[in-house]
Amino acid sequence: MYTAMNKSAREQLPPLQSYDRGYDRDGVYHDAAVFFLSASQQQGPYGVEIAPGVRLRGVLGVDAVRSLPAGTPMCMNGARSGLTCGPLVRATSVQVRWGGSAVHGDSGAPVFVVDERGEAMAVGMLAYGPTDTDNYVTYLAPVLKRMGLRLVVDNDTKGTDR
Repeated sequence: MYTAMNKSAREQLPPLQSYDRGYDRDGVYHDAAVFFLSASQQQGPYGVEIAPGVRLRGVLGVDAVRSLPAGTPMCMNGARSGLTCGPLVRATSVQVRWGGSAVHGDSGAPVFVVDERGEAMAVGMLAYGPTDTDNYVTYLAPVLKRMGLRLVVDNDTKGTDR
């Protein structure tokens, strides 16, 4: 885990609190985990800038992602690869296929789309990929709903699903 105060230092996460893997009643695949922050971690400043100059404004729902045309640029900020972008290959009701670059160790990274104002909408989390440029993304909106969570976003007026 990285904190806003010291992005070069890693902090140990507490034990895994909850995980969600499998298909829900709507046929959407979930692959996510929840870690609760320790008291000291909760005291640190956390921001909504998910990449340099890119602020998180909300979460796209499954239908909104499915309505994006193939080729729509999507980005990921991975632990090993850093910020990489590539085309949306296909969005199904189950998951997103993404043509961006990622390597082993990037799993769980945020995947998002950015508009012309530099504002990002979360799509999901990098799940896996058979090659470095053929990757799959778990949708975030259904995971948040299923786990009773909401995403902290800039000027939190929407929170989830557009």
